[in-house]
Amino acid sequence: MIADLVYQINLGENIELPDFITDIRIKRHSKVTFYYKEKNWQPEPLTLERLKEEILKKEQKILNYKTSDIDILEYWLVLLIGSLSSVSYELNETVNYKTDSKFDRVYLMSDFSADIIRVK
Repeated sequence: MIADLVYQINLGENIELPDFITDIRIKRHSKVTFYYKEKNWQPEPLTLERLKEEILKKEQKILNYKTSDIDILEYWLVLLIGSLSSVSYELNETVNYKTDSKFDRVYLMSDFSADIIRVK
């Protein structure tokens, strides 16, 4: 739907934008920027299962880091949570986030309060 809107605007058609898009600007380069409203957004609590999924995604790259020419003693992972985005999460104080990882240490860092929690 968004691609169709951009295409129609690029053709010079005068169309009405949906509520979640406030502006579309087309410039002479390959970059496309969207501004949209997130209505009634509240972050979901971070679950231990979701945390493990995110760590696993990063662990798939750790072998590339360890095979580099740089001699590094420990590999740490810092995951930022709590930003102003609908894809972010907030900490649930009742959850024990301790988990295992191929990283030597894993931290969760809250965007606004700068709280740092070591989970491994």
